[in-house]
Amino acid sequence: NPNLICVSIGGNNLEGPIPPDFLQDVDHNKDTKIDLSFSMLTGAVPLTLNAFTKLDINLVGNVIDELDYTFCDDDEWMAGAVQNYGCKAILCPKNTYNPRGRQIEDTRVCKDCDPGDDAPFMGSLTCRSQGLLVEEKIILTQIYDA
Repeated sequence: NPNLICVSIGGNNLEGPIPPDFLQDVDHNKDTKIDLSFSMLTGAVPLTLNAFTKLDINLVGNVIDELDYTFCDDDEWMAGAVQNYGCKAILCPKNTYNPRGRQIEDTRVCKDCDPGDDAPFMGSLTCRSQGLLVEEKIILTQIYDA
């Protein structure tokens, strides 16, 4: 539908990559809001979305591992935040985090994970502790072997 301007389907356990034809029939010149947050979307953000002049797309809390640099120049994206913060306004880079998964203001930047911790996907809200993962694996192994 070319008149579509808002889609809110975050938190619905969507899985897999975002299809390249996602939103292809929507008017790319309209101010469009899309919420796909907190699911299991994987891979790269499709380059076809770059056709939008004004897009506010929430992808935080997924398994996204690639965002092409061409999105970093879409100054009207994310209510203009891309103009100020580049791609970090869309998703924090890998191994960084922000309580919102992206930077939308000067005071809340995408921070590097502490040594030994990681955030393997873009748009992370926290870093995960590698130490805890090792401890959990040891505990699970002990339970399994018991």
